[in-house]
Amino acid sequence: ATLTVTTGSETINSMLISWTGVDHNDCTFASWNVEFVTGGTGTPTGCGSLTVEGTTQCTATGLTSNTAYQFQVTEVCSDTDANSAPSSASASLSTLPGM
Repeated sequence: ATLTVTTGSETINSMLISWTGVDHNDCTFASWNVEFVTGGTGTPTGCGSLTVEGTTQCTATGLTSNTAYQFQVTEVCSDTDANSAPSSASASLSTLPGM
């Protein structure tokens, strides 16, 4: 099963990222890798070091207000050859406008 990534609970500078549909294959879990697809590069603040397998959400912080974001999630394995394919991008969601 591929990962399905959703976003919500948006504020002017943060939003909740959640994912479902994990299929471990031959993976010995190492971490979740959450990355920007649009709106930024790399891993959003608040979504690094996700080393607990049961974690299925994080809150990205430090985002820019009134900006559209998309994210993808990859399951990282101790044997990186077994890493999951990156999820499809989450639907675009914008942070709230600033005051």
